[in-house]
Amino acid sequence: MAARIFPIVLLIAFLSTTTVAEETARVTMSGIGSMSCAHWQSSRSKYAEGVVWLYGFWTGLNYAAAVQQLTQSELDSSSIAKEVAKTCALSPSTTLAQAAWQTFATRTGEQPH
Repeated sequence: MAARIFPIVLLIAFLSTTTVAEETARVTMSGIGSMSCAHWQSSRSKYAEGVVWLYGFWTGLNYAAAVQQLTQSELDSSSIAKEVAKTCALSPSTTLAQAAWQTFATRTGEQPH
């Protein structure tokens, strides 16, 4: 039971905090996801670290979406970083996590409010 509830709580918390993250709420983020897009793209090693982080984060978003019966992203792993990089190009000071969430939401139609 707890295994089913945790993803639901995680998704609800994530959706409710990240949709207003730029305005009022703060999400505690670990790793390179908490760094800016500019930081992520500043070297080959940071980019590679970010790609690995994105794969895990994206998988978590898809998992949480599946549990909530929401649309999952069908982007293949070779396209995830490319699509997030496009979002980052629009706002290099955005965190990698925010850019990933925005990209995911745009791709799935689960737009942030």
